[in-house]
Amino acid sequence: MSKFQSPLLVVAACLALCCHEMPEANAGVLESYENRHDPGPPRNLAPPGVRSRLVVLGSGHPLPNPYRFGPASAVIVNDTPYFFDAGEGVWRALAKAATFHGGEIARAFQVDKLKHLFITHMHPDHTIGIPALLLQSWYLNRSVPMDIYGPVGIKHRVDSILEAWRDTIELDLAKDATSTPEGWKGVGHDFATRSSGTIFQDANVKVEAFQHKHWEIEYNYAYRVTTADRVLVIGGDGASDDNLIAAAKGADVFIMEVCTEADIGKAPWGGETLEEKKALIFQYHIRPRDLARIAMQAGVKTLVLYHVQNYSDPYDPDAVLKEVRQFYDGEVVQARDGDIF
Repeated sequence: MSKFQSPLLVVAACLALCCHEMPEANAGVLESYENRHDPGPPRNLAPPGVRSRLVVLGSGHPLPNPYRFGPASAVIVNDTPYFFDAGEGVWRALAKAATFHGGEIARAFQVDKLKHLFITHMHPDHTIGIPALLLQSWYLNRSVPMDIYGPVGIKHRVDSILEAWRDTIELDLAKDATSTPEGWKGVGHDFATRSSGTIFQDANVKVEAFQHKHWEIEYNYAYRVTTADRVLVIGGDGASDDNLIAAAKGADVFIMEVCTEADIGKAPWGGETLEEKKALIFQYHIRPRDLARIAMQAGVKTLVLYHVQNYSDPYDPDAVLKEVRQFYDGEVVQARDGDIF
């Protein structure tokens, strides 16, 4: 998650983009910001014949963007989805992915299949969609509870969400005979690991969590998903370390956030000076050169960029992708919402 210097910055940014009046300190970045750039329709980039696919539901970051929902993805195996993070708009992101690609993955998103969610870390931009996943699918008559796995604190957060909506839930249960008695429920599963370990396994997937550094939060996980035919890895936000390399080892697809280094001085958060911004921002987010090194050392087959912090001015939608390619010769793609890998 990004921290902004002023709590009014996001509001000012949105108003400025609508009214073409830019806050003086951030005029260049906001005038040319990605909010005005449509990256294009979702693509199916999965190799022919694969049985396990990774779907990017949301590729964005905290600033609101009409073309990118908040960070979220899903691994689909045997028409069964396993969700990773739930950023802003995840419910609508799911609908977008389901309706593209000729309906190829729509069956996987039937409401009673929405059972498993894994959270990389507890920052709001990765968890704020949990109420939507839980409650909106219940309104479509999901009949089974959802299991939500994540760092210590996820059980409390899930319980608090259900308590916050309990009055509405109980009214619906009492007055609407079609309301399913169990489908509104979510079960949070806390786990804590300082290195790595298997935290979930069924007939389709083995999910391993790898702790890696992200600012000062205690737990931040990358998830390595092993299926019968592929290894799909979803990185958490944060800096590079040996655990992240281990998580990505030999991955068919490795999806990871990344932040510009070339244009970091134009970031609207992190401090007043270039040195202050570098010191703080690169505790939250990974440099292109570091991500390239990890992908090379891990032998990743396809590197996918999402949650991209791009502060280029004038705005270049491929600026960060180009930075990564300066250090990386392998296959690398900047994700769009709804892409399949």
